[in-house]
Amino acid sequence: MDFGSPISYNYEYPKDENCADRKDRYLFGSGFPVAPVMEAGARNRDVWLPAGCSRKDAGTGETDAAVSG
Repeated sequence: MDFGSPISYNYEYPKDENCADRKDRYLFGSGFPVAPVMEAGARNRDVWLPAGCSRKDAGTGETDAAVSG
């Protein structure tokens, strides 16, 4: 991996087979998933998180429980 490259889900979660198909999102560091909205006019999108991850709402600060994948 080159210095400054985004981290693939495969690298952080090598045992999760679903990570190999995640080409349109990456990790910024080990705990900050990034999933850009790429569709013209769209304001949000569905995302997939590896099992055991939780989600924190940046606006409210509330954290959801860990997901099952």
